[in-house]
Amino acid sequence: MFKFEDMISHLTAVKQDVSTAWKRLKGVYKARSKVDLELFYGKLADEAESGFKKNNVRPAYRAIKRLRGSTRSSANGSVARSDGSQ
Repeated sequence: MFKFEDMISHLTAVKQDVSTAWKRLKGVYKARSKVDLELFYGKLADEAESGFKKNNVRPAYRAIKRLRGSTRSSANGSVARSDGSQ
């Protein structure tokens, strides 16, 4: 039969192995996502720059739109004048 102390020591070892693997995988993911993000920003900048060279601002606006994201907050709404009218 298993002793209670043996079970506790086994579970502690398993927990440490899982924790070590988690930390390693988290580091790998973080490094790869950083590289991917830098490549993404570089691609957007290259597209905008090529548009500017051709005197075309549409790629720059597209890049800004992609960087802004799809969510909108209510802070982007219209601003009322000091007399309260729109």
